[in-house]
Amino acid sequence: MKNLGEAIFKSSYQTGKDIPNDKPQVCFLGRSNSGKSTTLKALIHNSSTVKTSKTPGHTRHINVFESKNFYLIDLPGYGYAKASRKKKGQLSDKIYSYLSESTGLSAGLLVIDCRRKLREDEITLSQIFRENQVPLILLQNKYDKLNQKDKNELKKYNKEIDPKFTLIIQVSAFKKTGYENLMNFLLSLH
Repeated sequence: MKNLGEAIFKSSYQTGKDIPNDKPQVCFLGRSNSGKSTTLKALIHNSSTVKTSKTPGHTRHINVFESKNFYLIDLPGYGYAKASRKKKGQLSDKIYSYLSESTGLSAGLLVIDCRRKLREDEITLSQIFRENQVPLILLQNKYDKLNQKDKNELKKYNKEIDPKFTLIIQVSAFKKTGYENLMNFLLSLH
């Protein structure tokens, strides 16, 4: 599988305005249990750079990884994390502040578990990206867990939501499949 090459952990940031913008930024969004960090690991050569946890919700800051052509922005997960209501609100605020303050955002990757439908906050995210004319790719993760009936239902559902996204791609971070279209799209950004 093609990947984005080597990446190093650059730093953790509190706000988007502090992140360098001398390269395109690709941000990773998703609920705390969607496989967001695992997906990021699948896209880079030295995957040990990105830490993942068995307990969802460990990304609390804006973590930035630098590859040759991109800054890969791992935003805090939302929704599922075992955190207080106040802490969950702060995590959502971080996501929205990044989206409004970043000057280098070139694309977003919204990672969801393909066994569920989009929620209202994810529809809102897609609207923000469309209004700002920034591509948003929906990555339906854990595709390897679906049987044929579920795959057919997902295909029908995707026809309904297709206009909200630049691309919809089914992936399996576990099996590292389905990333070819995503890689081609990302490599076309620089």
